[in-house]
Amino acid sequence: MKALLVLLFSLIAWPTSLLAEALPELTTAYSAEIHQTTGDFEVVGRIWVDGKRHRMQMTMDGDETIVLAHEDTGTIYMFSEGESTALAIDFSPEMIVTHETYLAMNPVFEGRENIRGEVALRFAIEGETPLGFARGTVWMTRDGILLRSETEGTMGEEIIRGVTELTNIQRGAVEASLFELPEGLTVMRH
Repeated sequence: MKALLVLLFSLIAWPTSLLAEALPELTTAYSAEIHQTTGDFEVVGRIWVDGKRHRMQMTMDGDETIVLAHEDTGTIYMFSEGESTALAIDFSPEMIVTHETYLAMNPVFEGRENIRGEVALRFAIEGETPLGFARGTVWMTRDGILLRSETEGTMGEEIIRGVTELTNIQRGAVEASLFELPEGLTVMRH
């Protein structure tokens, strides 16, 4: 009995830091619905991610815009369905939040929660970003999918608050053509 009590006490007294989780890297392709608010700006749409390639199809102020981000080539393309021109922009870290963005913000594991049936790892984040100082909380799955983020940061003198939430996540292969520009588009470089 004494041995059992010693074992039980050692498990209870075991430092919780040993149970902490590291910020997970993305290990699966997926698509999801996305709802994002930043200040007064709202975006609703769908996102597809496969490794270093992202597609976001979103409605902003009634207009549908498609953004293709190719981290592997350092280019972001923006265009609207039915248009003949796409804008190409050199990729920079502040344009797409990546695993490296969150790592640079000193993530601190705070616990686990259940969000819509997904086990979520909750991390506090705080640090300098390419756009200024930011802090907040992110919830990620063990396979690296961002489920939710609540952040606030400075952009010059202004404080910007943002919430991002992914729902209806579908893991698995994503059609490669979704990350390519449609035929016939003229690309203008910015």
